[in-house]
Amino acid sequence: ETLALAHTDGALEFYNLSDGQLVHSLPDILAEKPVSLHYLPDGEFLLAGLHVGLLNIISAQAMEVPVFSIFGDYGYPVDNLAILPDGPGVAGTGNDQGLAVWNLADLENPRLSYYLPGSEGIYGAIGMAASPDSRWVAASSWDGTLLWELDGEEAPQGFKMLWGELEGFDP
Repeated sequence: ETLALAHTDGALEFYNLSDGQLVHSLPDILAEKPVSLHYLPDGEFLLAGLHVGLLNIISAQAMEVPVFSIFGDYGYPVDNLAILPDGPGVAGTGNDQGLAVWNLADLENPRLSYYLPGSEGIYGAIGMAASPDSRWVAASSWDGTLLWELDGEEAPQGFKMLWGELEGFDP
């Protein structure tokens, strides 16, 4: 029922979808340029990936003072995020096409499960999605599609590069 919008100046706004009215605004809450914004499945919290490589957890209860915590370190890829629907986590990737997976089972103590560096020569993450069973994560890039098979807390052995030409598509 509520839409959250992140602005490049770090502001976060909440709008009521039934009438389009602004419910609440949090100026400078993100402190940095956001590149992705997702509700967690319970709808109570938002994840904001910031350009500097930080991931913020923010309370989605716009009428209350938000819970605000930052985890991860500078440099982890969070340009694109995919909520893992069948597990308490989120996967993130960035321009280096590395993969980071965080465990969010305890939001007060989130932890980085693992980080896999990207491969040289693969650039330009565009989007990311997880399969409904959280077994697969795919990221599209200008160079093709990357696919990781996740196995719980164990880091994948790497990624599969998928590339195929589509009718009428000029790579």
